[in-house]
Amino acid sequence: MSTNDTSLTPLGSGSGSDPFFALFPQGRNVTQWQLVDDLSVERGKHTFKMGVNFRRDDVSDFTASEGSFPAIQSSILDFANGSADVIQQNFAIHNSQPLAFYSVGFYFQDEFRVNSN
Repeated sequence: MSTNDTSLTPLGSGSGSDPFFALFPQGRNVTQWQLVDDLSVERGKHTFKMGVNFRRDDVSDFTASEGSFPAIQSSILDFANGSADVIQQNFAIHNSQPLAFYSVGFYFQDEFRVNSN
């Protein structure tokens, strides 16, 4: 709870004047894995090079679960009379929202030499 007509620290938020200063859980967990492979083969006057680069980022974002408890803003007088100016509460289905990002790259190269030197 926070009031808009006093300098009291909002209850339940830790510190600061923002009633949503320290909502928990917050942040994100990120996991990344990557596969990279290159191959080079020489055949006569040709050198063949090929490769692949695959990366996946798994992100679990906790933003949707912030504010899952009611946050109340009111003046002291309204609160004493049993009313509030603003009541806000989020209703996330899950605490984290999983996301996945992919990137992939392939290449093939043929180098040709006219003579051996």
